[in-house]
Amino acid sequence: MLQKEEAFLHEQPDLEFNVNFRHGDMAASHGQLRQANESYEKVRQLAQRLQLKDSEAYAIAEEGWVHALSGNQRQAIAAMNVALGTSQSYSLKLQAALTLAVAGDSKKALDLASEVAKNRPEDTFVQALGAPLAQAAVTLQNGDALKAIEILKAAAPYDKGSTNVLYIRGLAYWKAGRGNEAAQEFQKVLALRNYAPADPLMSMVQLGLGRAHALRGDKEKSRTSYQDFFALWKDADPDIPVIKEARAEYAKLQ
Repeated sequence: MLQKEEAFLHEQPDLEFNVNFRHGDMAASHGQLRQANESYEKVRQLAQRLQLKDSEAYAIAEEGWVHALSGNQRQAIAAMNVALGTSQSYSLKLQAALTLAVAGDSKKALDLASEVAKNRPEDTFVQALGAPLAQAAVTLQNGDALKAIEILKAAAPYDKGSTNVLYIRGLAYWKAGRGNEAAQEFQKVLALRNYAPADPLMSMVQLGLGRAHALRGDKEKSRTSYQDFFALWKDADPDIPVIKEARAEYAKLQ
């Protein structure tokens, strides 16, 4: 039966792309990065076989993104450099800019975002969402949460379905000491669960809520959110930085 399913997928590249991407994102949502990388590698190999450079690059970029979210900065930066060497599409550059910003490569992130914004002055997505998001993420990494919040005001009319924008804004509010607003942004991400059930940010916002509620002084809600995150990541790979941070933070709540 499994062989028939694999043969069926092999004959339909679009479906094979989507299934493996989804498997990768679902694994990443549970902290299973090795398994996620195996799925992204299947997408990359299929794209390479079909000579689809952009699709190949996006598979590599997705691996980089989940590493950045998990705190594996070196792996995230390495993956994005490979992706950028594979494709130079503007959307990939914006994705790379965001990932590199979260991973700490501020200069390259800003250079990419500025380049795309300069080359696409009439593109609303670029001007209001993509470029400001990368710029805000860099600003946040550099310690200016209030400025990051200000930068993301440009995205407000268009961000209702953007989990990335909502998540970064939530982080900015949290780091600015504004727990109520942070919790609201993270809840907005969760409200998109039916729209993007495999999005790795669906588990990351549970951790975000734990942090936001702790900042608000609501230890009960904070503990519950941390526990929800730990439940999702119960089979996570060992030694992922973000799970270590979460456990240390949770211990302080007891």
